[in-house]
This record gives sequence, C-alpha cells and structure tokens, in this order.
Amino acid sequence: MIAISALASFGAPPELVAVWSQHVGDLTDVQERALRAGALDGRTNLLVVAPTSSGKTFVGELAATTSAYKQRQHAIFIVPFRALADEHYRLFRERYGHLLSVVISTSDWTEFDADIRVGNFNLAVMTYEKLMALSIQQPDVVERCTTLVVDEVQSLSDSSRGADLEVLLTRVMRAGDPPQIVALSGSLDDVNQLDVWLKATLVSSAERPIPLTQSVCAPSGEAIVLDADGTAHTQSLTASQEDRDALVLALAKQYVADGKQVIVFRSSVRDVVETARRLRGQLLAVGLGRRISEQFNELDDSDAINDLRLCLASGVAFHNADLTHPERSLVEDAFRSGETRVIVATTTLAVGVNLPTDIVIVADSTRFSPVPGGRWSRRNIPVSQYRNASGRAGRLGQRTAGSAVLVAEDTREQRQLVNAYLLGDVEPVESQLPKRPFADVIFDIVCVGAVDSEDDIVDFIATTYAYPSFYEGAGGFDAVRESIAAAVSRCTDSGLVVADGQQLYPTQLARVLGAAGLSMESAARLVPVLERAMSSHPSRKDLIFEIASCSEVGDRPWLQRQRGMELDPRPQHAPDSSGCSPGSRLAATLSKPHINVAEMCALVRTACLLQWMSGQGHRTISTAFPGMGAAAARVRALGKNAAWLLDALTEGARVHGASDALQEDLRALALEARYGLPARLAPLARLHVPGISREQMLTLYDITNDIGLHTPETILDTPDTAFDGLLTPLQLTRLRQAVLDDIEDSVRRKRAGHVARSAQVSLSRRLINDLYEAKGGGLEQAVTDALVHAGLSATRVLRQPEGEEDIQIAHADGTVVVSVTASKEDTRPIRWNKAKEILGAGVGLSPVNYVCIGRPNFQELAERNAANIARETASRSILLVPMPVFTEAVVRVAEGTMDAEKLGDLLAHRRGVLTVGDLSESAV
Repeated sequence: MIAISALASFGAPPELVAVWSQHVGDLTDVQERALRAGALDGRTNLLVVAPTSSGKTFVGELAATTSAYKQRQHAIFIVPFRALADEHYRLFRERYGHLLSVVISTSDWTEFDADIRVGNFNLAVMTYEKLMALSIQQPDVVERCTTLVVDEVQSLSDSSRGADLEVLLTRVMRAGDPPQIVALSGSLDDVNQLDVWLKATLVSSAERPIPLTQSVCAPSGEAIVLDADGTAHTQSLTASQEDRDALVLALAKQYVADGKQVIVFRSSVRDVVETARRLRGQLLAVGLGRRISEQFNELDDSDAINDLRLCLASGVAFHNADLTHPERSLVEDAFRSGETRVIVATTTLAVGVNLPTDIVIVADSTRFSPVPGGRWSRRNIPVSQYRNASGRAGRLGQRTAGSAVLVAEDTREQRQLVNAYLLGDVEPVESQLPKRPFADVIFDIVCVGAVDSEDDIVDFIATTYAYPSFYEGAGGFDAVRESIAAAVSRCTDSGLVVADGQQLYPTQLARVLGAAGLSMESAARLVPVLERAMSSHPSRKDLIFEIASCSEVGDRPWLQRQRGMELDPRPQHAPDSSGCSPGSRLAATLSKPHINVAEMCALVRTACLLQWMSGQGHRTISTAFPGMGAAAARVRALGKNAAWLLDALTEGARVHGASDALQEDLRALALEARYGLPARLAPLARLHVPGISREQMLTLYDITNDIGLHTPETILDTPDTAFDGLLTPLQLTRLRQAVLDDIEDSVRRKRAGHVARSAQVSLSRRLINDLYEAKGGGLEQAVTDALVHAGLSATRVLRQPEGEEDIQIAHADGTVVVSVTASKEDTRPIRWNKAKEILGAGVGLSPVNYVCIGRPNFQELAERNAANIARETASRSILLVPMPVFTEAVVRVAEGTMDAEKLGDLLAHRRGVLTVGDLSESAV
C-alpha cells in the first residue's frame, strides 16, 4: 500500500504532496493502480472504473493538479452537473488556491469565462456543456489543456447529455496534440470497448474500502440480505407494514432511533415532499438550531421555505430539483453537520453531490420516463442508478460501514429485485448519437468547425464511440455515408449550411448559433429573428417570445389542463399585445382564433420570463402560475436557459454587424434573464452574496439617481448611513467584502495566468510582476518596458513639472500620450478625477489620443464618462486601459496572436475603455 507521502517518488510536486497529506492517508486499491498505470505522467490516458466510495475522484484530482502545477499550463475537470462542479470548485479552491489559479464555468458561474478563453487559469472545473461551448468559441482552451479529467464518463449513456459529451471527446481526441484524458466511471460490468475508444489504459477495481451491506425488504419486514462478502441470508428489519410507503417510514424511523443518518430516495419530486412531510409528523420536533435559523433568514422567499422549516425542525429535510441552490446547500450543510437525520431526495442526489450517510433506502425501483408523443411511461430504474444511490452509504473517509435497503412491493417482487439489482450487471455504456436526429448531429459538427465536407463527416463519425459500438454492426461505412447524405441535404435545405461542390460551410449566423449548442430547429428560428431585428428594432416582448419558443429554454411552466385538454393561456398568462411590434410572430399568435400547444407553451414561458426579468419575487411568480411547475428553482433555470440563448443571439448580432444599440439591448436582456434583475444590477448579482435577496438588491437600484447605491464603487465609498433601512450592518459588511474579494481575486487570477503564459514565450516574469505590483516611477518604467518589448516606440517622460504625461508613444498618425496610475489600495478602482488628468497633458504635441493605464481597473463612473467622450463629435479623446487588459495585450504580442502594429493602432485610435474583446477583434 502506497502512502501519500511517497507520491513524490512518482513525480508529484512536494508542494502538492504536502496538501494531499493533510486530507488523505494511504491510497486505496484503485488509486494505487491508477498511480502505477501513469496517472501523474501527463501522457497516459486512463479509464478508471470503480464502485462509488472507492476514491476514484481523487485519482482525477491527483492527475489534474499535478499536471497544472508541473507544466504551469491548464488542467480541466469536467462533470455532468452544476452542483457537482460547484462542490469540486470550492474543494479545489480551498485546497489549492495558494498554489494554483482555480476557476469554474457553468450556467450559474460565468464570471471567469473571459479569463478561461485567454488562458488565465491553472485548474478549471466545468460542466460538459460549458467546455463544449468554450472550446468552440476559443479552440485554444483545449489546445492549451494538458490533462482533461472526465468525471462520470458513463454519462455517455445519458439521453440528455451523452451525445454532446461524445462529440466533445471526439473533438478532443482528434486534436493535433490532445491532452491526457483521465475518465472516471462508477462500476461497469462491461466497458463495451470504451477504453479502446479513449485509447486508455483500463484501471478497474471492485474493491470498496468501506463495506456495504445490501438488502431487499418486503412490507412483511423480512429482508434478503447480501453482506459485504457476498453472503446472502434472510433477516427481519422491522415489524410488518401494510404497504411499501409505510415500510419506508418505519425503516427510516427505526434507523434514526438507532442514531443513524438516512437518505431515502424517491422517484418523483411529489413523492419526495410527501414522504418528508409524513416523516416529519412521526418524528419528535426539537426545533431549529440557531445556525439553521440564521441561514433560513438569508434565503429568498419561496414556496418551499415553510415546508423546509417544519421538516427541519423534526430533523427531516427534502432535496429535489424544485429547490434553489441556496436551499439545497442549507439542506446539505444541515445533514453533514448532523443537525438533520433524514433526507428524502430524488436520485439526482446520488451523483449530484458528495453527501455520505449511514443508511440508504431506495424506495422505488421504477420511475416515470418520457416517451414519444408527449406521454410518460413507468420503467425500471437502471442498475447503475441503484448502484450510485446505494453507494452513498458508508462514504470513504467519513463512515466505517454502510447499509442499503431496496424496498419491494411484495415477496414476489423481492426476489426479482435481488436478482436484478443486488446480483445483476450494470448496463454497459451505450452511445446516444444513433438515437439523436442525425441532421442535428451533422449540423453540430459542421458548425463547430470539426468538418467541412461529407468525407470529413464520415471520418469524424468513424472516430466517435458510436461507430465501433453501433454503426460498424449496422451497415458500416456504407450505411453511415447514406445517412450522412440525407442529413446534409436537410441541413442545406434549412439554409443554415451551404454546399459548394464537396465543401460544406455554415452561414455566419449558423456557425455562432450552432456552436452555442442550439439545435438546427432553434437556429433556423432565430436567424430570421436577428435579420429582422437589424432592420426593425424588435420589442422586448417579441424577443422574449422568440426565445421562449425554442426547445432549449426548458419545459416549465407547464400548461394548465382541464378534463385532459390544454387550456389556452391567453386570457390569464399571455403577455398583452401592447409593446408587440406590428407583424411580429407574437402579435400574430395573440390574434389567432386558435393556437397550437407549442404556441401555448411559448406564451406561458414568455409571461413567466417577463415577470422574472422584472424582479418579481418567487412567491408572486408561483402564485401567478399555480400548479404549473413554477417552483423557484425551475424559474431560475428558465431564466438561465433564456440567458444562454440571448447570449448566442448577441454574439450572432456582433458577427453579423448589428448596431451597437441592438447588441447592447440583447446583452442587457441576457443579464436580466440570468439574474432576474435589471441589467445594471448584474455586477452585484453575480457576487452571490449570502443573505442579500433579489428584492433587497432592487431596493438599492434607484433609476432616478444616476449612480444609485448599486454599483460596486458606491457600495465601497458611500457612508453606512445611506444604507439604513436597506441593508443590515452585517449584510453591508458582507457585500463590501464580496466586492473587494472579487476585485482581488480577479487581479490575482489574471496575474497568475499572465505569469504562466509569459514563461511559455520567454517574456520576463519580473516584467509581468512589476506591472501588477510596482508603484510610482517603477510602474511607469514597467509600462514603458512592456511597450518597447511589444515593439512600440515608447519613451518615458522623466521630467514632469506639472500635469505632463508619463509616456509618449510614437505612432504613424502622431503622438499618443500616456499616464500610468495605480490605486493606493489594490482593490480600489481608479476614480474619474484621477483618470481624466491625462486630458490636460501633451501640450504642444497635438496628441492623436490620450491614454490612461490604471491598476487594478476603473470605476463605473470613469468608464461611463470615457464612453460619453468617445461618442462626442468634438476632438476630445480618451482611452482607459485597465492594467490586466494592457498586460494581456503585451502577452498576446509575445505569443504572436496579436502584432505590435495592431496594438499601436488600438492605443492611437480606440476611445472609451479598452477590453479584452477589443484585443480579440485585433487578433492576427
């Protein structure tokens, strides 16, 4: 057995070994096998297959952190769920934040995306979908990656995300210099050639360090028990009960009485809540502890709050997709701390978060699943899902043993469940590509630039997991070519893909929308929307209706039904016709005598989105959509999905040459959809400050005041008394600290990224550090040296009697005068009165531009005033350049992705505020 302290002999950096030693003792069987197979060499692909609680996730952690630290490039850890990404991010940041720049990217976390695109990070945690999107927008994200850890790789079998994951991994493996892939999977009895496809060494272990006893119990209370060593026997677990539900309650009560913690898995949200309520009524209510009470006071109001309060007072909680992230976090924290004895949850908890327990009760062996035609059918849960759920009992490092009980309807079903789930094999991994409309698959890979001809498409499909596991046995290349020809014809008929002889080209807008992950149907819908918008500015309602009509926005709220028929939502839930553009699709839909189900759904979701975006509270929204699935978490998800679509539409507007006004409107709508608040509150909303609700942020937003109390700088600089009645002293302290932490973290992250990238191009590390920390004349000299290193003719002005510039840059069109300034406190933005001092400099030189380079960045007021000057027709000009953006430009010139002439032109002619996006537009 290998001790953590011995990992240095396998090439692990001592600094990381010191961190690991604080959290882990000896390696488990699967960890040792993976280590010997090459987990730390940065080259060997691995497929690690082991039971839940075997320690396989730590294998990925070892590989990713070692690669990121030793090579000073980038390692990426991808997971299927946002909650799992959030958990990994917080863990990695706590453990490695002093050694590595750790970032996250999910639909909830977009704050680090700009840094990820340019490479300013060491270790990133992402969902599958976000890596797909970011790698399309910026292929360097994968090209710079040294190790890619794919957690829960058996998700290739998932009907909702498997196909996209397979396309992503195919693209990664087809790259010129692909990263090391470390794929992690729960138990698989048949890997079905997955290791061969991944070109990976299979590391498989059946050893579970924490023993797990499994049983199937009938309502009689008698159970068939399978001990950890495989021995089977019968045992009475409880007194006889009248049915399955009564048995679940009796077992949970009994285990709680024995001092155990229990997770009960149910198959539906409704059953979860109902079981928790019934348990609440049968367990002694001891009240809420102070810590939990304080956490409740910090939650946004929602329909779930009262139920949660009552349940938690009895030591019971529920956990499902209708809860918001803060609500789920409260439940998880209460269970980890021991304040909650029982959680009733849907099976998504089984793979969503690391929540160990003593006992797992799987109450349902079937669940309702959607089938074609909009109907639902009851089906058996997969064996893999049962294994994931039961594996929560007795987690490694936190329990010494675990027990899982699967509940049967009767004694006849009891034996069937033993054979199927306790003794049965886990389903093999199965590609989902063949189950997806082939035209959508072809549209995706054409739009992401993976192929540009039918022959290329054949080659691509031949390298997917689907080919050896399905297509090869279903007609091979001939069948694939025939299917591709038909799919390409559908793509070209849509107008989104153009055929030029053998070559295939997505249209400019199709490339943007397809690369964002939209289906061909949704892209075909939004392209004409954008084209119309460029000629006739659309109304807010019209745009939201078009977004709500796309399938990607989700399926909530539902339609109201009466006697089995869907009710026309126009009398109650449709937006009124005021504000609709004449001739728009929304106006036409509202005026039709009859509308179809798809139009009804779009109208309901439009109404819900408009309420959410206007800042309406969760309870108000759920009341407006009673019994329609408008729980707080579902409405937030609706907003995030709409924001994703609006972001794609905004990028489409940019590449299509739309006006700045249209782009700004689309960008603002995306922010409103993401946060459920006015766009100008986004800088505060994205901080996710605990205890500050959307309603309270709205009170800080005063549209009659040019600045209000909602900008980060006013939060920092306004006297405490101005917030009386708006925020408590604790809330104000938290908010201010969050603003300061955000600025500090942003600068630290960018600095770490620039230092790491400079090492790859022989750019002086000292120069980068000076740009981020030097003061006074030292900072002026560092900026001058950086400009010269970038190939510009820059001279530092040493004699400055009063108000003169710090640096002069000689440009073909004239002189650029530059001032360099840094805030006395590195977390405080530069004020406008300091930034505008450059306007009085350069006397006698007739400068072509006035530039202020400031660290760390500039206040919103300064940026707004600079933008106003940029819009003037007078000769005044000023360009504000935040230090991280300036350093990014210098690094890009050194990397060869931007040339000195382009940088000189930006400094000479750009007005307002320079952004990283401006640098991208000037790329080589």
